[in-house]
Amino acid sequence: MREANIMKMLNNMKVGSKIVLLVAALLLCLAVVSGAGILCLKQLDDESNLMYEVDLLAMQAAKEANIQLINISRAVRNMALAQQPEQRAAYRRAYDGFIVNARQQLEMTKERIVTPAGRQVFNNTVKSFEELLVQQQEIIDKMDGRTLPETVARIQEVRVLAYTTDNLMTDLGAAMPVAASDRNDNITYIANRGFI
Repeated sequence: MREANIMKMLNNMKVGSKIVLLVAALLLCLAVVSGAGILCLKQLDDESNLMYEVDLLAMQAAKEANIQLINISRAVRNMALAQQPEQRAAYRRAYDGFIVNARQQLEMTKERIVTPAGRQVFNNTVKSFEELLVQQQEIIDKMDGRTLPETVARIQEVRVLAYTTDNLMTDLGAAMPVAASDRNDNITYIANRGFI
């Protein structure tokens, strides 16, 4: 009965009124579709910003920390090989600077890790890194009392821990692309949802 009344009302309307009603209906549909599209674009923008600010910057910081780890090990070897106290002091200053830089990069990485698995890898990395620094400090403290072959032999022993720490930092860097990939999948989902 109600549908019949609506049809009767539409049949009794003038052509101009029907056109105005049709245009109003089309504008309403256009507003709904446009609103949905703008909402999807905002979500895409938010996800893209998160991908950059969280995932990619964390990967960069983890890689920079790994580079500093390599520099730290080189500085210890250079201190062992230095012939003059001035050279050893210069390498010691570089060593201290590399440690500060590595800790800063690890802190930047920590701030951006959001997954429990990533936090676990990060904690293992920091633990191994700090253990490596303790052992390297032992080498440095005893460097003057040891012969070069003794120092080199101890550096070789500590190198195993350096490799372990390097591998953990590599794992930490590898954990980041997984998060970035998940976020990219989410962006693709939002984009597809908005365009379908």
